[in-house]
Amino acid sequence: MDVIDQASQSEELVVNKSKFIGYTLVAQSRSGFLTQVHNIQKKNPGCNHIAFAYQIKTQSGVDSYFNDAGEPSGTAGKPLLNILEMKHITNSGLAAVSYTHLRAHETRHDL
Repeated sequence: MDVIDQASQSEELVVNKSKFIGYTLVAQSRSGFLTQVHNIQKKNPGCNHIAFAYQIKTQSGVDSYFNDAGEPSGTAGKPLLNILEMKHITNSGLAAVSYTHLRAHETRHDL
């Protein structure tokens, strides 16, 4: 497995009337990862959902987890976890922030 140790990054995509912000997050523990997700929530108080997944290497193996954040079961967090598993990436995770049904002025990058 590849262990990611670079700084976290984000990228934004606007499709129709929805905006998505994807984050790559680096963490050495579940609590460290969840703290970063909490910080993302604070930076995006008006978002609809924040789905996420992580894989953290532990002494007993790999702690893998995903959260669909209210989306239909297995449709948001699970695909994120699948990416981490397919690429054999640990000590990192992915988070996807979604804003849906935006008005034209809300699709700007400064929201």
